[in-house]
Amino acid sequence: MEEFLRSRSISEGTITMMTKDGIDGNEISVMDVEQQIYLPRYGDCLATIAYAKQQWFLEETASFPSDRK
Repeated sequence: MEEFLRSRSISEGTITMMTKDGIDGNEISVMDVEQQIYLPRYGDCLATIAYAKQQWFLEETASFPSDRK
């Protein structure tokens, strides 16, 4: 998540504050834009929420057994 935030030019101070407050991809994936006090730019909020949900989905589907042969 931190690398994604850096790619969006989120300040190191904001990333540090989020880490200190225990805000990671799991929490972000269930937040909505109104709850995103850490990211003041609307586009960053939307992109970060979408990224967190995508990562959660990839992690969840990776644990499913594959029936394909």
